Amino acid sequence: MFNLKNEINIYKLNDKQKNLSMKTIYDIKETNNTSAPQFLKLVESLKNESVDSVILACTELSIIDDIMNYNYVIDAMDILAIESIKKMGFNVKNRI
Repeated sequence: MFNLKNEINIYKLNDKQKNLSMKTIYDIKETNNTSAPQFLKLVESLKNESVDSVILACTELSIIDDIMNYNYVIDAMDILAIESIKKMGFNVKNRI
């Protein structure tokens, strides 16, 4: 883990976790199948390792079935879109 200035710890995936993440991304790209139970297990295991939040920074990971059911998963693309709308001077009314 890396500790940043504002007391944020960053969990570094091990090689097995990285490989599973990459395999999941490529499988979704190749097959359009968004069912990824092994990746969901990885996300659950991170929570068990005292990870407070998991940030998804890949569009393929963001579309995995049921991934957003975990209240500790953050989709970086959602944040980017919301902040871009705010920067243009608009408000986000409803998030779907």
